[in-house]
Amino acid sequence: MFLSPSPDAERHEPDRGRRTSYPPSMARAIHRIFVADGIYGIILLVVLDSTLVMVRPRATPIPGYDFIWLNLALAAVPYGISLCADALFRCMPRRGGRIRFRGPLLLPLFALWLLFLPNAPYVLTDFIHLEHGTSLQIVYDTLMLGTYTVTGYALGAVSLAIMKRPVLACFGRRASRLFIITCCFLAVIGVYLGRVQHYNSWDVFSRALEVLGTILQRLVHL
Repeated sequence: MFLSPSPDAERHEPDRGRRTSYPPSMARAIHRIFVADGIYGIILLVVLDSTLVMVRPRATPIPGYDFIWLNLALAAVPYGISLCADALFRCMPRRGGRIRFRGPLLLPLFALWLLFLPNAPYVLTDFIHLEHGTSLQIVYDTLMLGTYTVTGYALGAVSLAIMKRPVLACFGRRASRLFIITCCFLAVIGVYLGRVQHYNSWDVFSRALEVLGTILQRLVHL
């Protein structure tokens, strides 16, 4: 005599004919975010930069380039802000397939990011510190500064791509293109103010009128 399965057993028995879908694991989701935000490449470049700077005293006896650590940290600030903004953007409510832009939450991050964005391309100007010396020193320092410059530009470019996502999703493709052009133009002005006029990001708050006057004066004399 065969016993028929109870209703509870049938209820808990998986449907073998139906393919069960499982949500992606946390590790896979984090991996996708790391790939999308370029975190793997940024980590690799920072490790390479740190290695070249630490090995340099053994490769050449001439000291220098202590500023790299600070400038590299400043170049990473806009990238870190963009990651915070992207995390906030992912949590924004969606209604009818469209994202509701939360200006009071994102705009302060956008302003802070734009304030520090020129620090990323600014690292290119540090080639003026390249000193004459032995052939080994020149080759090594050029390689080190080149890698350091690539890292700075990667930090700036990836952060710009991340910050474009909310603009593209909420305002469309034309607004996102205008956003990129405007940010690049302002970043160029920031690099000029930093290298030629010797301002820094904090001077926008402490010496705002002086910085604005310098910008207007240079624009008038273009």
